[in-house]
Amino acid sequence: LRTNGEVLGNSTKKLNFSDREYFKKVLEGESNVSEIITDKITGELESVFAVPIYDENRKVIGVLVAAKNIKELNYMLNTSIYNGKGNLIIADSTGNIVASQKDENYNYKIDNVSEFNFVNYDKLNTSSNTSNKGILCIEDYYSAKKYLVYQSLGINDWYILSIASVSVIDNVMQPLYIVTRIMLVIFF
Repeated sequence: LRTNGEVLGNSTKKLNFSDREYFKKVLEGESNVSEIITDKITGELESVFAVPIYDENRKVIGVLVAAKNIKELNYMLNTSIYNGKGNLIIADSTGNIVASQKDENYNYKIDNVSEFNFVNYDKLNTSSNTSNKGILCIEDYYSAKKYLVYQSLGINDWYILSIASVSVIDNVMQPLYIVTRIMLVIFF
């Protein structure tokens, strides 16, 4: 993109991106990833990766952008965790879900993480003055207890959330518990 926001290249449409927040940040020299926005050409949801192009005097002379369709981001999250019994979500610091798995194991019908039923009144706390990672206990629609593990991605204010039932995590941790007990008996 040119510094006035116009597309540089073989575009038949006259488009201007100077109104986009990612573009404004890049003009200040900040490489960034946009929030979820609507593509001006396709109308689909996307996130844009933007970096400044500098001249030899470190003056911004252009903007290099790459867009990632949110459907593709959802597809990338369709990786198996906890032997296919866990789920992944990307959410922003207000709890809005940015992307999530789209498979048969993902049955949460929510748009915001705050819609989960948090056990013991714990909440997903992503304010800047607290830790950027944690483990919480939630209940799903069927009152099944699950662990929600979250950590900041370091991109915008996004967090990756991993969710699995308490029994799945307990099964994964059981060998570690056994080894720990044996070591305690041997050494103490």
